[in-house]
Amino acid sequence: MNKKNKTKQDTINKRDFSFGKYEYNQCHIKGLKFSFLYEQNKIWFRYSISIVIGLIMAFFVQTFVKNTGLCNSGLGGITQGISRLVNCLLLKNNVDKETTKIIFNFLFWGLFLLFNLPLLVMGYFKIGKTFAKLTFVFLLSNAIFGFLISYIPGIETVLILGDPNPSSYTYNGQEIPNYLAYNYQIKILPISYGRLKTIFLDANGMITTDESEYKYILFHSLYDPIKTFYLIMYGISFGIISSFNYSILYIIGSSSAGTDLISFYYAIKKHKPIGGVIVIINSLSMIIGITLGSYIPSGIVVSECWNYHWFTSSNLISGILTVLVFRFILNILYPNSKFIKIDIYTKKSNEIIRNLNIHNYHHSFTSVPVSGSYTKNNYILLQTICMYYEINKIISFIREIDKSCIIAVYLINGFDGKIKQLRQGSLE
Repeated sequence: MNKKNKTKQDTINKRDFSFGKYEYNQCHIKGLKFSFLYEQNKIWFRYSISIVIGLIMAFFVQTFVKNTGLCNSGLGGITQGISRLVNCLLLKNNVDKETTKIIFNFLFWGLFLLFNLPLLVMGYFKIGKTFAKLTFVFLLSNAIFGFLISYIPGIETVLILGDPNPSSYTYNGQEIPNYLAYNYQIKILPISYGRLKTIFLDANGMITTDESEYKYILFHSLYDPIKTFYLIMYGISFGIISSFNYSILYIIGSSSAGTDLISFYYAIKKHKPIGGVIVIINSLSMIIGITLGSYIPSGIVVSECWNYHWFTSSNLISGILTVLVFRFILNILYPNSKFIKIDIYTKKSNEIIRNLNIHNYHHSFTSVPVSGSYTKNNYILLQTICMYYEINKIISFIREIDKSCIIAVYLINGFDGKIKQLRQGSLE
């Protein structure tokens, strides 16, 4: 037999499924998004990912939130609202712009970190030490990179998807700027419902109809409604970007802090999903942030803004869309509120169960002897049911014992019965 024919016979014929030579390849579970991350249990890798995600989110918060007048959801939305309110008050009291900028940036990026410190302490003792440390690293990198990015020359003018900020007005060849945005950095687009006309202000910020006194504009009836489209696009895009980045944080055993810490604590303590409650909490906190950071400042500066047009602003509508899109995409990428079934094909079943029990995994196992139809090797099929958020740690603990076993994961749409659950504690 010549070399050419031998090579041909030794290969697998894919058409008739005859067996030839084969090789072992490491495969990842295709049903898991970012599946390669589930087996990355090296702590330096997880810390590095937390730092990188902190940097990425700092850039997008600057360009999609801070530059456009949008607001984060959760605790971050409230702290951003406070920082914008303080910024307005400082400018109104004629504090110099450089000092105001330093205070505003410190509050915008640092207040969220400070407010999360008590929650991190709770997470350290109630959720897990590594979980709290990874979350702190993300928060710290996000705050530091965000503060540094805010001092890049011209970063305030970076608008990737178009300009959603209130429009200026050209009158007799002269540009008349928006009063709120130009003097107080308040970026709010009221919804006119077709009732608001173009509003002009004089040099003192008072509404005027005298063309000779036109100094500023408060609302442009032609262009500002169009800007709503851009703001909605920023809101939807930020929801998508956040869901991808935060799902990676969840997979490596970290979180974005704030309401995430509360959600994870409740899931571990009660083993009950609170995804719907978190959506409501995030929406309310975002409304509070928009109210503190946009509606109240605009009303303080111009009394005309104390009405429903400015309260039910495009900023508010876009923020709600951000929360809904974020939750929808996150449920696809990382459905942490769902139960899953895990199948493990291994020859080291006792060692795997022992290692998981050492790390406080107390869900029950079903053990079934199986054999391979081709190799005739004997294995043990271990089956267990747990919650989705536990999967990354479970896989890493399994791989500590058996690096070559096959792990299959199935989402459970529903079941009836009782399973053993931890009332408090975590896989650590």
